[in-house]
Amino acid sequence: KRKEIIGIGLLLFALLSIICIFGYDITEQPSGLANEEKINTLLGIFGVYLAYYQFMLLGYSSLSIPIILFIIGYILFSNKSFVRYYSIIISITAFSIWISVLTSFLSFERYSGIIGNALHTFISHIFGNIGSIIILIVSFLLLLALSFKLSVYKIGINFKDQLMSLFNMTLAKFSNYFRKR
Repeated sequence: KRKEIIGIGLLLFALLSIICIFGYDITEQPSGLANEEKINTLLGIFGVYLAYYQFMLLGYSSLSIPIILFIIGYILFSNKSFVRYYSIIISITAFSIWISVLTSFLSFERYSGIIGNALHTFISHIFGNIGSIIILIVSFLLLLALSFKLSVYKIGINFKDQLMSLFNMTLAKFSNYFRKR
């Protein structure tokens, strides 16, 4: 019974959180609100605070927060096992952090949140832009492989086979072209 109540609370909070994020007015910030000022955010002062801090944390990737809260709320409410949903929650979290870092890498720091900016700054200062690109690509492929239970080795072999096929096809076309001359 206690799990159900906590689950309902998380489901409600997730719903309110998603409404706050979609209705977030970036010009409204908690420190800049006057008592008489009209608030445009759908859920009032609560919406301003919640959306501001979620957006500050992960930028646009903060949409994952209510999704994760909804999943956890559903698990608790329906008395399901966390083990079944653990990999889903981890994947959503990892992808949202990856998107936040990518957003910062693409020079949209304002929309990537503290986590994305911090990780991008850390990676780019150590590895430079080329290293950052390689790390982003490899981490994306690893996230896909882990999330969808794909073999990285098989993906690499298939990629190599496709490249070899393309190379052989191109080579054959060039040799046919030069034989005809």
